[in-house]
Amino acid sequence: MKKESQAILVRIFIGESGEYIGKSMYIHILEMLKNEGKAEATVFRGIAGFGKHSHFHTTSIL
Repeated sequence: MKKESQAILVRIFIGESGEYIGKSMYIHILEMLKNEGKAEATVFRGIAGFGKHSHFHTTSIL
């Protein structure tokens, strides 16, 4: 008999320069999730994209 489980996907978008108490915001979020016993978490770095106003965002200097 297969055991069913539930999963929730949460996406949090923050700027790379986001900080909280002198440390990167993504580190704080990962530490919080780990301390709460979450199964896993991954940080991805987005190099380009656009938001709801179709303004293009990129990490490129040019």
